[in-house]
Amino acid sequence: MSFIQQTEEYYVHKKEAGTFKRTQKLEDHKWIFDADDLAYVMSSFQEESNAIALLAQMGGKEGVAYALRTDLYTGLGKDEVTDEDALAIRRKEFGSNELTVKPPIPFWRLCLDEFADPMIRVLCVAGFASIIAGAIERPEDGWVDGLAVLLAVVIVVSVGGLNNWQKEKQFRKQEEESKKKWCIVLRDEQEKKIPFGEVVIGDLVVLRDGFTVPADGIFVFGTDNLKAQEAGLTGESKELSKNRFHPLLMKGTNIVSGEGTMIAVAVGDKTEWGKLMLKLKDDRDNTPLQDKLEKLGAQIGWGGTAVAIALFLILIITWAVGDRTDPARHIIEAIIVSISIVVVAVPEGLPLAVTIALAYSMKKMLLDNNFVRHLQACETMGNATTICSDKTGTLTTNKMSVSKCHLYGTTPFLNGLPTRDDLTTIAYKRVSVSVCTNTKSFQDEPKSDAERKAIAEGKMKAPLTGGNQTDCAILQWVIDLGAEDYHKIRGENKVVKFFPFDSKVKRSSVLCRETLQGDAEANANKFVMYVKGAAEQILSLCSQRMDKDGEVHALDDDNKADIHTAMDTMTRSGLRCLAVCYRMFNENDIPWKSKVAHTLDDTDAEELFADMVWLACVGIADPVRAEVPDAVRTCQRAGIVVRMVTGDHLETAKHIAKQCGILTCKEHVAMTGGEFRELSDEDRADMLPRLRVLARSKPADKEELVNWYKKFNTPKDIVAVTGDGANDALALKQADVGLSMGIQGTDVAKEASDIIIMDDNFASIEKTVMWGRSVYDNIRKFVQFQLTVNVTALTISLVGAFYPPWQNPLTAVQLLWINLIMDTMAALALATEQPTRELLNRHPFKKDSHLITQTLWRFVFGHSLYQLPVLIVTLIMAPQWFPNMGEGNEVPDERTGRYTRHLTLVFNVFVWMQVFNEINARKVNNDRNVFRGVLTNKIYWFVMIVTFIAQVLIIELGGEFTATTSLTAEEWGYCLAFGAGEWIWHQVVMCIPINENDGIQEVDSKVLFKQDPEFHPNIKSKLNSFLDHLAALIKV
Repeated sequence: MSFIQQTEEYYVHKKEAGTFKRTQKLEDHKWIFDADDLAYVMSSFQEESNAIALLAQMGGKEGVAYALRTDLYTGLGKDEVTDEDALAIRRKEFGSNELTVKPPIPFWRLCLDEFADPMIRVLCVAGFASIIAGAIERPEDGWVDGLAVLLAVVIVVSVGGLNNWQKEKQFRKQEEESKKKWCIVLRDEQEKKIPFGEVVIGDLVVLRDGFTVPADGIFVFGTDNLKAQEAGLTGESKELSKNRFHPLLMKGTNIVSGEGTMIAVAVGDKTEWGKLMLKLKDDRDNTPLQDKLEKLGAQIGWGGTAVAIALFLILIITWAVGDRTDPARHIIEAIIVSISIVVVAVPEGLPLAVTIALAYSMKKMLLDNNFVRHLQACETMGNATTICSDKTGTLTTNKMSVSKCHLYGTTPFLNGLPTRDDLTTIAYKRVSVSVCTNTKSFQDEPKSDAERKAIAEGKMKAPLTGGNQTDCAILQWVIDLGAEDYHKIRGENKVVKFFPFDSKVKRSSVLCRETLQGDAEANANKFVMYVKGAAEQILSLCSQRMDKDGEVHALDDDNKADIHTAMDTMTRSGLRCLAVCYRMFNENDIPWKSKVAHTLDDTDAEELFADMVWLACVGIADPVRAEVPDAVRTCQRAGIVVRMVTGDHLETAKHIAKQCGILTCKEHVAMTGGEFRELSDEDRADMLPRLRVLARSKPADKEELVNWYKKFNTPKDIVAVTGDGANDALALKQADVGLSMGIQGTDVAKEASDIIIMDDNFASIEKTVMWGRSVYDNIRKFVQFQLTVNVTALTISLVGAFYPPWQNPLTAVQLLWINLIMDTMAALALATEQPTRELLNRHPFKKDSHLITQTLWRFVFGHSLYQLPVLIVTLIMAPQWFPNMGEGNEVPDERTGRYTRHLTLVFNVFVWMQVFNEINARKVNNDRNVFRGVLTNKIYWFVMIVTFIAQVLIIELGGEFTATTSLTAEEWGYCLAFGAGEWIWHQVVMCIPINENDGIQEVDSKVLFKQDPEFHPNIKSKLNSFLDHLAALIKV
């Protein structure tokens, strides 16, 4: 290894490394370690002691940082931040952070794969045999039939290959989108959000709860609770601590708690994740619906095979008892027709239809702000019965701002916020320092000149980023108070120990050196802990309060009563209550792990969170999204129960739930996570079906709730759940469909989810239900159409075999054309039907319901009973109605003995009945108007027009290749009239009584979605407005 010899260079420059003097130019820097050296260290991540030994030889993290020209505190230098070419030098030296993508399967290979179908292979063999036998018997034209079969096979294979190529192209595009992730790096001491692909060797990467590690790296600094989960790489779900004793962080793993930084040392294919991806096969599992369809297809295929065997035996027996001449030709023809029947019967279009439906829906859902990561989520979401939704950002706008506050435990500001003049200097300083040091947000760069101008003119505020919306809202509050120099405040009050937000205790904290009381010498041994979090949790920590002059007093019962009153006022109006407190410490009061380095273990620090000093409580407004109440009502109409699961205060949650239309009657249950955990099994069975709001919940509560609805509710639910944090990952995995948030969601949550809601909006979730139902219904449309064609084609071929003049009414080429119509082209047409709002007017299908319901059986047998008599009557009566066709009216074909004009008419009638019936097949939910929305699907009409033109060309120009001949206008009118008759017959079929709710999950909407007037948000708001107005009049 080159670094073992070269590490000496680091020690030679150790003094320079300490003060970190960069070489004057990046071009002049001598890279001590190459990409292979650094990757070799990371390859020992499962034998960490070996990696640590190698890292020690390299000079530890300091040696690596020096070698890579990186500052452990500020990241890459300013010269590299401002010069894109400088980053290109690093990429040239160490490679980019992009994984090598396997090339797409070429079109010719996909066509070749189509030949894997044994029936296609047998047809090819039979086609070649027919060419040879025919050429020997009739050299001038005996080879035509065999060539026609081979050409038809080529067309079928080419169309199948093209469909698979388009499908593969679509999925690759979707997968590329799913791999787009972002991370935060420190460059020139500034945090910068960049895509994973832009991370370079030497970057100082910021690690936070919920982030995915973008490259292999070495731990630099971090909180004591910094932990990563490496299940994606090692398969072990255990959370592993990351610190100087366990310094290796691997690409693709997830940070599940804590914060820190690492230096990137391996990127792209050099990472362990990259090496693993190169070894994996790019196979995709079938979705549940695809498995169900393949099983159905196999059953249909076996039925078709039985018919084909019977047909072959009948043809051979008929030939054997009649004219036994030309045995080779007759046997080959019998084989070809029988195999063609099997090709028609085997519905290879079923899995193709679901693939097309899913791929098409995925593409369209992206336009509706739903990014589908797992195909099965599409179909499952359509039959969801319960949605457990977050509140913040999903039901609300997530545009938070402080609208009320209560200071010092005595002074309310409920009708307007205080200004800088309302606060004394010491009060302002304590409030601003407590917030600035305990937030991560920062002002983002304006995205346009117009935005920059508006900020400069005071027309808009500079947008904040880097933290969640609660973090941004409270920082904006102190900025508005006068803390525009929050960067300076943070610089003057360095954080000694950071305690990141913990959902279990609902707070985050920082331990800083005290700077506000006395001079620097007096504060040398003083520290202050600033805490912010859920107001009632913070109040439980406090026994003192600070007044407006900075003096500390006991927090008596009257003060607590005032605070509770203020909190109730805020929460009952839908505000989120956040409180801030602090406590002073002498150096000796803190149980340091190292008093010199001022390091502190989280477990030892617990004793510090007591006897805190109450500072302030603020109410943060987060309005309900305007479109959410309608979306919730739509879900309820569709038979889906929407439940709110939030970490907010119960009163805040109930207020928002009423505004959204989730909590709609007094029988509905709203409880806290603590109350939920205390419920017995009997209480759960009684209360959880009526649960609408779970407040102050922990991540484990959400997971347990999802599990209960899936396994113990009656009937068992299909559960969709939303989540945005790393701690939501288990609930997202546990649910039938996990929905993560695209804006506020962490990488861990997105990785655990099935669908990403790109705009974090509940109204987009409603659209996932609509698209899911559309996928399911589109498959049902295709199934009912294909089964009708199957039943008719198989029956008429079998019936025709018993009477020599009718034998083989449909030739092999004609059967292959019918197969093309009903499989590939019908799949393309019916699987791309657009969803309609009417889909949300019915309840979901049961989890175990059969795909073919009574509605579909009525369609299949009803239309078969129309088509078969028409074909049989045409076979019998056409020679009497049309004097130029049939036995005695036309000369049979010399080679086949077929009456070409007569059987052309039969074939044409058959095809046009399918074409017109394909319009009937567009409706599967007992809708009589088959023309509603018929012009909305361009793909459908493209397929129909191509089918129309192709059928006309086949009849008029096909000749010997398709065994057809040109028809007269009268004969065309006959075919089209019986085809159009399908529309009239469909209305007759719809009159057959059936159970229209067969397979559907029936619920009592009057009980489940009961609406009490007093719970209606509009009525309640009008009543409150009236009472406020009345109170004002009384006061006057």
